[in-house]
Amino acid sequence: MRAIAIVLALLVLPGGLACSAGRPPSQMERAGTRRSDRIDREEIAARSWTDAYEVVATLRPQWLVNRGRDSFGSATVIQVVMNGARLGGVAALRRIAAADVEHFQWFDATAATSRWGVGFGNGAIELSTTPAR
Repeated sequence: MRAIAIVLALLVLPGGLACSAGRPPSQMERAGTRRSDRIDREEIAARSWTDAYEVVATLRPQWLVNRGRDSFGSATVIQVVMNGARLGGVAALRRIAAADVEHFQWFDATAATSRWGVGFGNGAIELSTTPAR
């Protein structure tokens, strides 16, 4: 009985894989899915913004939610990192023109601490700006 199940699985599996490999992409795959941890230039350029804070507050408001005390019991705030330099809390986004931003990236507390060290207990918003010409 078990041998029959194995033989059937070996016969059906290649056929199923062949059928799925040749299927056309779905509408969602063609359009691309929006990542919850990133805002790209295309999303930013879709409308006019006053500053970087407005972009994040409108497109990914969950990034701005303070998650309370970190694992050490310290009251930390979400940090902003621009082109590798730490700017401070989310208020720093109000000083950055949205038109200058290439992309935003969200890092949770664990990823931010691994990347930049202590003081990122509530996560970080990293952004890259367009190089000056």
